[in-house]
Amino acid sequence: MACSLGLSVLFVVSAASPWRLSGEPSDAAEAALREAATRDNQSAAEALAAVSRQYPDSAASGLAHLAAGLRLLDSRRYADAVAQLSAPDVSRTPLRDHALYAIGRAQEALRQSE
Repeated sequence: MACSLGLSVLFVVSAASPWRLSGEPSDAAEAALREAATRDNQSAAEALAAVSRQYPDSAASGLAHLAAGLRLLDSRRYADAVAQLSAPDVSRTPLRDHALYAIGRAQEALRQSE
């Protein structure tokens, strides 16, 4: 009984911890980005571009470019992927290194050295 009570307390405390990240969007830009990213390929590309236009100079715009670039990379549209992944707003996100890695993969596929 004491063991189950201890686990119950642990779950209650951990669920209320303020340091945990929430999966819920914190603003309209994040909500729009989440909705766009969950669409199928073609409509997602259009929706991600719309998020980028609607929320310029923001992390949401950068994440929209990153998501679009990664989808284009998976679709073997390498030049288009490089353009999306090189967008200035991508640097507003903490995922810039992922974009650089993806750019390298696209350039390798295009046989570009720079």
